[in-house]
Amino acid sequence: MGMIKGQKKWEMFREGKKLTYRQAIYAMCYECNGMEESNHNCMEDEKEHGLIKCPLYQYHPHRPHKPRKKRKVTPEQLAGLKKAQEIRRKQIERS
Repeated sequence: MGMIKGQKKWEMFREGKKLTYRQAIYAMCYECNGMEESNHNCMEDEKEHGLIKCPLYQYHPHRPHKPRKKRKVTPEQLAGLKKAQEIRRKQIERS
């Protein structure tokens, strides 16, 4: 049987290695799910009880329907992008 998602990160943690935020979240999900591959759905707890039990839920890597923030481009940024595109276009024409 292969590695379960989060297992390697959990083992790294147990060895005393420093984890990134994402690695720590995967390791915690692995441990929370009983250190085995499971179909546990954190959303069911929220729907049934109106509570989220895990403080890491907002960063949950397997969470469906993650809200994404739309990035707003300022007029200055847009002008800079257009200028960079024009410079790149001229470089391509020269070669």
